[in-house]
Amino acid sequence: MRFDLYPRIGVGPLNFGLSRSEIESVLGIKPHSFLRNQFSQSMTDHFEMLRLFVYYDKFDCAEAFEFPADADLELKNVQLCGLSAQAFARAVELDSAFEVSEDSVGSERLCVSAYYPGLSKDQSAPQQSVIVYKPGYFN
Repeated sequence: MRFDLYPRIGVGPLNFGLSRSEIESVLGIKPHSFLRNQFSQSMTDHFEMLRLFVYYDKFDCAEAFEFPADADLELKNVQLCGLSAQAFARAVELDSAFEVSEDSVGSERLCVSAYYPGLSKDQSAPQQSVIVYKPGYFN
């Protein structure tokens, strides 16, 4: 399934702030739910067939959507998944305020970031995932 990124709003038919049950209702699929790590405030939903992870806040409202590198996520008809770090930076540089860190490239204004394990040592490191998040998610 193709998802279009709507910065600061969500992806495809999924908006930030929707409840877990609303997400399931919109997608029409029951996810696999699990705790992502020891810091998780809520269960993470994995919609495997859609190549989508949904993260929720402590109130069980959607706050981020993550896609593996082989998913179909687009911003203004530009594919974001599977890109090199340089190509991803060009794709999100539409706002000219992109950030490059040790292992990721992203845009705070667009609220999207791609994860590249080992990027600081290898500029050709493959993309592992793209996360789309609500404003303030990483604060």
